[in-house]
Amino acid sequence: MTDYRILIKKFGKIKEEDVKRVLEVIHRCYNKSDRKPSVIDLYIFENRKQMISFLNYISNEMGKASFWEIEKYYALHDAWTGIPRIMVSIDILYELPEKVFEGALLHETAHSILHGEISYYIFTYPRILREKFDEETASKIAYLLSIAVKDYEVTDFLLKQNFTDNQIEFIKYLLTPTLEEKEEYTLSKLNIKAKALAIASILKVAMCALPLAKINENIQRKLSNYVKYILPEYYKVVLKILDDFHRKSAGKFNLKGKIETLSEIFVNNIE
Repeated sequence: MTDYRILIKKFGKIKEEDVKRVLEVIHRCYNKSDRKPSVIDLYIFENRKQMISFLNYISNEMGKASFWEIEKYYALHDAWTGIPRIMVSIDILYELPEKVFEGALLHETAHSILHGEISYYIFTYPRILREKFDEETASKIAYLLSIAVKDYEVTDFLLKQNFTDNQIEFIKYLLTPTLEEKEEYTLSKLNIKAKALAIASILKVAMCALPLAKINENIQRKLSNYVKYILPEYYKVVLKILDDFHRKSAGKFNLKGKIETLSEIFVNNIE
């Protein structure tokens, strides 16, 4: 008997043994944590195509831009309904190594623990961004930076819960660059707006890796190589932002404070 409920919704043909495998990983994360949500929505999709279609639908319904096309993501979390929701494509069980699958699903489960309320998704973006960029650009950058900080918090949390092995494999997977990612940043040299958006975008993966990179030399090298490959012109800027954030955010427990810290560092490094 658990002190939380998982409400499962299936999309397509889903095998029961696959559902059990997903639940096993989620339960493992919750059972190690003193804090957990009381109710969780779990959406399981037969494949990524179905999951992406659903995500695009809800993005359009909310009037939000969709950022979900990147091929690497088989699982996601949000709380826009007021209840933490974990979404997973069952492809993850068959297309990724076991520890990568576990690491990815633990990552989203940890989001439901740390960021399982809608208040973590609705906030006034930092004034320093509004002063530097036009409103549309500032809003996009604030959104990307908030995701980056939340991913940083998740990796830090999972390391403290001793999920190091599968987080190493998951982050190594994230830090394996794809041609798609490289092409996504080809326009970043056009102007300061394009440059800022490119750097803010790459921080999602980079900030996710940062807590582990600080204690694992192999991950540190992979992180540096990943950034250098994707954004060769700005990789020193990105690494400086990461180092400054890691140093200045130490001891800050409030998400809003961390986002403001990252925003200030970000603006100070964008020319």
